[in-house]
Amino acid sequence: MLDCPECRRLEHLLEQAAVHYYELAQRVLLLQDSDPEKTWAGMALRGAKDYKDEVQQQFNEHKEKHAKAVPA
Repeated sequence: MLDCPECRRLEHLLEQAAVHYYELAQRVLLLQDSDPEKTWAGMALRGAKDYKDEVQQQFNEHKEKHAKAVPA
């Protein structure tokens, strides 16, 4: 909903999480397999994906509440 502050907040968090995940993914791709930082970067990437997925789930659940509130 355009006028819902929670929708806007979750959408903003989701955009930030997606950008962070994308940037980490690009960094991991640039690292050599022999680079000791690659392990840590991979773990950070998995954490960023988990966070992005969690925010996406919260956003979807919130949107479902709006859909259920609209009379058919």
